[in-house]
Amino acid sequence: MYELLFGPKYAGYNREIEDVKSFILWVRVLPFNEKATEMAVDIDGVFYKEGKRMDLRDIFIVVTCIVYDAKIVTYNVSHFKIISSEIEYELSVITPNRSIEGV
Repeated sequence: MYELLFGPKYAGYNREIEDVKSFILWVRVLPFNEKATEMAVDIDGVFYKEGKRMDLRDIFIVVTCIVYDAKIVTYNVSHFKIISSEIEYELSVITPNRSIEGV
């Protein structure tokens, strides 16, 4: 939810904020639990040791999808593929178009 609300709220796009809130009513919001927290610490630690900085929001998205066996649906596939290549967990990343196609 954070990722969806941050841009419109920061930019002052009230209409988009309402659209996001309406969208959220139609989807299942996955909680960020203890297992996700532990995984996020481990993954962030890998990047930290390698001298690479990853946005924690993206790490939180990654671990939430891993914990709940969910796909990441994004236009920024290459960014999440970079994260995926550095971790020991399996991660599925697809574009919104592929998601609509049911892939």
